[in-house]
Amino acid sequence: MAAMVDTVVPIPTRELSDPVDELMIFTCLIVQGRLNVEPLSDALSKLIDHWPILGARLHRRGKRSLEYHIPPEFSKDRSRFTLTVEKHDTPIPEANLPRRVAVHRKDAPIINLHITCFTDVTCVGVGIPHAVADAPGICIILRAWTSVLAGDFLPPPLLQEDPLADFGDPLPKTRAEMEKHRQGNEELVPALEYLAKGSMLFLGPVDKQREKAVEVQKENGDKAIRLSENDILVAIVTKLYLFNRSRDSPRPLTISMNASVRGQIPELPKDEGSRYIHNAFLPLCAPALAIKDAKDMSPTDIALHIRHTVIEQRTPEDLAKVMPLYREMARRGEYPGYFDCTGSGHHVTSWVAGGFGFLDFSPAVRGEGSGKVLFAGGDTKIPGTKWGSSLCTFVPTDSFGEGGYWLGMGAYQGVWPKIEEYAAYIVCPTEDSIIGELQVQRDKNS
Repeated sequence: MAAMVDTVVPIPTRELSDPVDELMIFTCLIVQGRLNVEPLSDALSKLIDHWPILGARLHRRGKRSLEYHIPPEFSKDRSRFTLTVEKHDTPIPEANLPRRVAVHRKDAPIINLHITCFTDVTCVGVGIPHAVADAPGICIILRAWTSVLAGDFLPPPLLQEDPLADFGDPLPKTRAEMEKHRQGNEELVPALEYLAKGSMLFLGPVDKQREKAVEVQKENGDKAIRLSENDILVAIVTKLYLFNRSRDSPRPLTISMNASVRGQIPELPKDEGSRYIHNAFLPLCAPALAIKDAKDMSPTDIALHIRHTVIEQRTPEDLAKVMPLYREMARRGEYPGYFDCTGSGHHVTSWVAGGFGFLDFSPAVRGEGSGKVLFAGGDTKIPGTKWGSSLCTFVPTDSFGEGGYWLGMGAYQGVWPKIEEYAAYIVCPTEDSIIGELQVQRDKNS
């Protein structure tokens, strides 16, 4: 009898840009109540049996290729996922978060789960390679897991064929063809940042800021455009970023962002987007701003600048131009830069749209507790290295009743007091501290 062999499935080339092919995404959840680990484990096992690719291993073939290796059957030696558990008979200590799980061993499952149980909450840490999923994709996995936990019907099968494999126009061959593309910068632009101090800033909920933005548009006679949470949060972060920049700087500032194409192109319609866990983002790039002008803009103006970019550029026609360039950069093992090499670039990847805060673990609660997510966050990191890949992390949370967002960031020591003061001004509940009101802050921004 012939030995059973793994099912091998190639990972699309565009998933392999540097450093995406090496990054792990670590998702950290704090759930109200003490969870019973056994039903959590059983539900995840049932989901993986239904979606076998979640039980695969990642194997590298050559320098620029990754493959799924799906075991013909799971065993103690080749388990569906990695699970480690810690249990404590005390409430959660202050500022405790799930620890990162070990993912260095060869032939490790792609899902690495660590659960820490306290008497009042449970910390759930999930590590998944970025080449397998983006943040919305990870939330699709977690939603399916909690759906199985609740005893609901098994979710529809994941898409077997890659709907983005052939999406996009032909790759430009000449400089003239490249100029026709909105983002024709094929050079890799390295960017280095020095961190002197880091901390977590509470940015609060964004509802009032969104309402004020509508008021500002009406006052200017513009048609009201609804700003997303990302628009507002990125605008705030841009203002904080500008504390590190001199008003006299001759460099232009370019804000770029990764935007999901789920529901935006015919190849991946909205009803199928929930069955696609892989990286479904493409970069959008806002027109460059002079540093001086950017420092004088209110966060509302910056948020509208971002929103207009999304509206204008996230069209099937524009995305079809960007995809072949992004795919080619991945083939070369490079990560594209979206700004002039003589300027400053602010590139954003946000997890806010993932919806982690809406997960429900209540069927696994032992004793009291709602099973609702109180805190959701995480980061990306290359295993074995000291630093993560990103400087800012948005963390949606319900810990303060109305909810809000925490921002993890670093900056030069000299400007940190101004950053803290400005962040406090944004969320201060006793003032009309709306992001559109920049005038009182203008001197502090200089």
